[in-house]
Amino acid sequence: MNKKDKKRYKNLLLDSTVSYDKINEEKRNWLPKYIYRYYSFNSHWEQNLFEGIVHCESPCCYNDPFDGWFAFTMLPQILDIELTDDIRQDILIGNAVIRKQLKNACFSEKNDSILMWSHYSSKHAGFCIEYDTTLIPELIWTFLFPVAYTKTLYDASLLRLGIMKEKLLKDYKNSLSRSLIAYLDSISDDYFVNICLNPTLFKSKEWEYEAEWRLCSNDNMDQQIFSLNADHNIDMLSCISAVYLGAEFHDSKRLEGIKDWAIVNRKRVYQMEKSASSFSLNAMLLYAPEL
Repeated sequence: MNKKDKKRYKNLLLDSTVSYDKINEEKRNWLPKYIYRYYSFNSHWEQNLFEGIVHCESPCCYNDPFDGWFAFTMLPQILDIELTDDIRQDILIGNAVIRKQLKNACFSEKNDSILMWSHYSSKHAGFCIEYDTTLIPELIWTFLFPVAYTKTLYDASLLRLGIMKEKLLKDYKNSLSRSLIAYLDSISDDYFVNICLNPTLFKSKEWEYEAEWRLCSNDNMDQQIFSLNADHNIDMLSCISAVYLGAEFHDSKRLEGIKDWAIVNRKRVYQMEKSASSFSLNAMLLYAPEL
C-alpha cells in the first residue's frame, strides 16, 4: 500500500458509517499477490507447514504489550462525566477482557525482512510460508485486513457506547440528559458492526516495517463464523504456494523432508541468503515443480 492508500484506509476504518464490506471492496486494490507468515521449527512446525494450519491467538501472547490495547479518550466528554479513578479502573479491566477475547493470525507483505526473520524465525534459522491470496477462501479473505499504523492509541469510545447503549438506556435513563438519550437512540446496530474490528487493526508506527495483514477474529467469531474448536486453528494448506528457509537454516535431514513434501504437493522451496554487498536477503530457489 502506498502512502495515499494507507491514509484512505485509516479514514475508512474511522468512519463509523462505512461498513467492512465497503472496505473489502477497496481492499481488492491493495491486497498483494502473496502474503507471508514467519515460523520457527518448534513442536508445531510440521502441522504449520505440511498441514497448512494457521493458529489464531490473543494479542496477550504477542511481543507488543500495546497490541489490541485501545483508549476511551472521548467517553467522559460524550457522557458528560468526570473520569474518576474508579472509571479508569473499569476501563482498564474492560480493555484487558476484550484483548483476551481477540484471536488473530498475523501475516506480512514481506518475506525478506531481516528484523522479522530475527524476531519470529529463530534468528534466521526458521522458515517463512508464502500464501497465494488468490487462493484464500472467501470466508477467510473477508476478515483479512491490513494493519493501520498510528502514533496514538485507537479511541474506542464510540464502540464502548455501542456496547453500553442498552444498559445506559435501561438502568440510567432518568439521570441522562435528553441530548445524550437522543444520541444513544441514534446509534444503530450497523454503527457498532462497522467498527467492531477496529481495536485490533491499529498498531504503533514503530511496527510499520512489518507491513502486516491480520486475520481478525475473537472467541465468538471463531465459534459462530469460522466454526473453530478451542484450538483456534484454521486450515490454509490450499493457499500455500512456497516455503522459504532462513539464511541460517542448515538442517539437511529436515530439508529432505521439506523437499519430499514440496514434490508431492507441487510447492516451491527457497532458501534465503545474505547479500555479499548490502544489508539484505535474497531468495535462492532450491526446488520448483515441473510445469
